[in-house]
Amino acid sequence: LVAGEHILRINVVARGFNLDKLVIKKSVNSAVNNPNFSSDELKVYANPNTKGVFQLSKSGNWKVYNLAGETVLTGNENTVNLSNYPQGMYILKLGIETKKLIAQ
Repeated sequence: LVAGEHILRINVVARGFNLDKLVIKKSVNSAVNNPNFSSDELKVYANPNTKGVFQLSKSGNWKVYNLAGETVLTGNENTVNLSNYPQGMYILKLGIETKKLIAQ
């Protein structure tokens, strides 16, 4: 967004909707889309991804699960290739870390 006043309109089309708060912050260049970072935390980039190929900041034995909890892919390299799987959200587990992968 450019500087200045903006209008955000939220249309509620169903009953039972509760919006507690909305926080909008200035984004910074994060490691999510930048492979040149230094952190021990697992990073996945680019995420979301239109091609289904994700790069990981570290390697190790990982598993990818669908939302039903079924294992769909395993590996140990720094690339997770979901290009042959349906678009959607997947869960990546590497050691004790868990990340969402969004293949669009």
